[in-house]
Amino acid sequence: YELMCQGKERLEIHLADFKKRKDTLSKKEQDMLSDMRIVQEMYARGFEFEPIDIYTAHPNHFQIVHGKLMPSFNSIDGLGDNAAVAIAEAAKDGMFLSKDDFRERTKVSKTVADLMGDLGLLGDIPESNQLSLFDFAILNTYNIYIFFISVTYLYKKKSGVFMITLLRKLFIKNYKDVTNKEVRKKHGILAAVGGIFINLLLFGIKLLIGILTFSMSIISDAINNLSDMFSCFVTLIGFIFASKKADSKHPYGHERIEYIAGMIVSFLIICVAVLLGYNSIMTLVSGTSETNYNIYAFIVLGISILGKILLGLYYRGIGKVINSVSLKASMQDSFNDCISTGVVLIAALIQYFFPSLWWIDAGMSIAVAVFILYSGIKMVSETASPLVGMSPDSEFVKQILDDVKSYDVVLGVHDIVCHSYGPTKVFITLHCEVDGYKDMFIAHDCIDEIEAKLNRKYGIELTIHMDPIDTKNKELPIIKEELTRVLNEFDPDITFHDLRMTSGPTHCNILFDVVVPMGDKVDEKELIHLLRESLIKLNSKYNAVIKIDYDYTGK
Repeated sequence: YELMCQGKERLEIHLADFKKRKDTLSKKEQDMLSDMRIVQEMYARGFEFEPIDIYTAHPNHFQIVHGKLMPSFNSIDGLGDNAAVAIAEAAKDGMFLSKDDFRERTKVSKTVADLMGDLGLLGDIPESNQLSLFDFAILNTYNIYIFFISVTYLYKKKSGVFMITLLRKLFIKNYKDVTNKEVRKKHGILAAVGGIFINLLLFGIKLLIGILTFSMSIISDAINNLSDMFSCFVTLIGFIFASKKADSKHPYGHERIEYIAGMIVSFLIICVAVLLGYNSIMTLVSGTSETNYNIYAFIVLGISILGKILLGLYYRGIGKVINSVSLKASMQDSFNDCISTGVVLIAALIQYFFPSLWWIDAGMSIAVAVFILYSGIKMVSETASPLVGMSPDSEFVKQILDDVKSYDVVLGVHDIVCHSYGPTKVFITLHCEVDGYKDMFIAHDCIDEIEAKLNRKYGIELTIHMDPIDTKNKELPIIKEELTRVLNEFDPDITFHDLRMTSGPTHCNILFDVVVPMGDKVDEKELIHLLRESLIKLNSKYNAVIKIDYDYTGK
């Protein structure tokens, strides 16, 4: 590795040295010389080598990264296969906090760790984990922003989860078990406390600058931060109450309180927009503005934008981990603040250089108010949907159905109904078709096993109804083919299931359910007429008994 990734010039120096000592080279050096000539040939053919990244490199295979060849871990002289695998596995759990942390998680020897440190593969991480995160955060405001800048950099490098994972590790026991109510509550508290701290800091700074510069837009922006702080308190309270255990009055738990908290945040955003718009319109009506911007105002606004971007990423990271609607609302609010503060900054710069344009400050504030109002209304809709009863995530439903269908006993699945009483409280019922000629006791045992496995895997409450079907009737496949043809011609999204037959002396009932996608405008009478006519053409004794169902999965 040392010879590959140190550059062509360094390689040529080593080759020249080996050439001088060609008659005295050891067996190991002779093997190295062969490898060096291969590398020399690769350089000559235009290949380039990428230094090993301990979070990207493979234990024993070279990879193409950024258009270059990245060597494997075991290409490092003195690093065995077992150590290479251990390092790769440990790197999957997040970035290493120190050299002590590296040795502890990878279980490699101090010699190996020192070797990788000498090669520069461990970067500039400290020797130990002695630095307190809180001490670092409260040193001064500058350090806080450096902390958030690091988060942004890591997000751009697709490693942004590191900083959030670090905070989760420090403050949340069993942080990976996000389906656990207590763990979920602690994630919400962690996000809310961070938001309270940052918004309080920004409110104080912007209010001071706004008063000193007589800027209505900066003061309005400061009030916006104050409302954001109260929104964080609402989110905090929402997570605490949402984690309460189920009781006799609320047998499905209290998790929907989180959605209510998100809706309250959305209404607060709308209130801020209305207040900001009203004050700005009054300024325009008065025809005067006493703004007096200075360099400190520009600096504070720039820092505010940076802080809000990173706070939004912070909400996004934790919200994504626990699938939180209220944190999604808080994330959107932070990004809205970035836009509104950006507009205020532009207005400040214009008015600073062109004082005669006194109306710019108020005009920009109105534009910001309209944008915030639109975002608030949109967020009300998004947070209300889970309360009203939105369709489940189609990919989530597909994963569950694929798992159910993977069992040999299951011949088909239909009548899927999902009820969500919170992010971790999902009830699903579905019907499984099984061979009616098989042992029903064995089939029922298999269905019970499917329920138990999927409940554990997805953290849901799954109930499966077993439908025996006639697999030996020779007429049913012909009927099934005809029904499929008619439905495909009428509407390819319409399906059917539960096809069965009951015979009598004068007629034969063909019973089945037709599933219509929710929201489709289908003429049910025409559809039933077409299906009945098609069956009569097959056999005049066929009498179709049809039930119209609707697809509740939102597909």
